[in-house]
Amino acid sequence: MKEEKFMQKCLKLAEKGRPFVSPNPMVGAVVEKNGKIIACGFHARFGREHAETIALKRAGKAAKGAQLFVNLEPCCHLGKQPPCTQAIIKAGIKKVVVATIDPNPLINGKGVKELKKHGIVVKTGVLEKEAQELNEKFFKYKKTGLPFVLVKNAISANRVLAGKKISGKKSIQKVHLLRSEFDAILAGANTVIKDNPKLTARFKGTRNTLRMIVDSRAKIPIDSKVFDKKAPTIIVCTKKAKKNRVKKIVQKGAGILIAKEKNGKVDLKNMLLQLGKSGVSSVLVEGGAQITKSFLKEKLETGFVGNDCWVTLYPQKKF
Repeated sequence: MKEEKFMQKCLKLAEKGRPFVSPNPMVGAVVEKNGKIIACGFHARFGREHAETIALKRAGKAAKGAQLFVNLEPCCHLGKQPPCTQAIIKAGIKKVVVATIDPNPLINGKGVKELKKHGIVVKTGVLEKEAQELNEKFFKYKKTGLPFVLVKNAISANRVLAGKKISGKKSIQKVHLLRSEFDAILAGANTVIKDNPKLTARFKGTRNTLRMIVDSRAKIPIDSKVFDKKAPTIIVCTKKAKKNRVKKIVQKGAGILIAKEKNGKVDLKNMLLQLGKSGVSSVLVEGGAQITKSFLKEKLETGFVGNDCWVTLYPQKKF
């Protein structure tokens, strides 16, 4: 179908925003008239112009009477950018084809309703599954209030979590690319003490995000690399952490998150709840066997990847 063809174009355009739009969703838009694409746009970076408005501006007066294809329901509220629905109505678009409804409570069908109210034909559900998979982090976060959690670890050929470095050059590069797609990178205190990682993304086309260290007693060395100024860092500890240790960490410029305690350790679920409330929509767990096993044991992960396979090892949970 032609509609699927144009929506495929939207999805490809949306991908161009990875990883810089998070915690916003990746969105692409196509303006079509008489079977031809007359303008395109995509959301390139968090806080910047949305895909629909970019495409409509490029189309200009030719947008009148045209169709707009977009992989996510147009927004109808004022945020960092004005409502896309207003731009669509003003441009004279006759029909909007949407892949999937936006799970954000501020929108969630309201955008479609507003467009229909102004006489615009709206069709939804075109490549819906593909659109939801593209923005799986966003959908998980908006529907549950919890961050999308991906647990990453190196795995030996016999499916055992590695206790030493076994990753090759290609997988290391993929790690850096993956890091930049998440709002936060998480590791355990033991990993920091043993390996002293930077937990930054150091390849072209990547970005540094929040570094989080699960350290119930705030015991990691103050000269650890995670305290450099290349990316923000938060130490997750409990009330049992010594005040003088917490003070030194704050003096290094890092933040402190006090989580509940569970079995003498940080309550990971409570930590995730706090992160979700603070706006962190996705977390990459990259901290060795102990922290990996903790997430898997409590079933707090959404997905799991290992070594060079880079595929989810079991079906995605429904949100």
